[in-house]
Amino acid sequence: MEREKQIPSDVAQKVVDLLYEAIGCNINVMGENGEIIATKQKQRLGSFHEGGRRVVRAFRDFYQLNVSDEALKMSSGFGGGLGHAGCMCGTLSGATMVLGMLQGRNKPRPHL
Repeated sequence: MEREKQIPSDVAQKVVDLLYEAIGCNINVMGENGEIIATKQKQRLGSFHEGGRRVVRAFRDFYQLNVSDEALKMSSGFGGGLGHAGCMCGTLSGATMVLGMLQGRNKPRPHL
């Protein structure tokens, strides 16, 4: 499948501004490498969106979970929304991983 062109950052910023006016929440738009190209949080422009890794690390540290730095690397692929594809929030993915660590099953559940 041929990769589509990246949205220009000025256009992305206009979308972010319009959405902020409409819903009152910041939206980050990531470029093809996961860097933030548009946001209401100007200090984050050019930085990388690493929500998944940050969520898992924060829960690990706060709850003193037995999660090694090596295991923490597994969540780094969620930055920018599943490998920088922008298709799912990495923070949501990281939170799902934490819930699995805390409440997950050890055995497969039978099909319903």
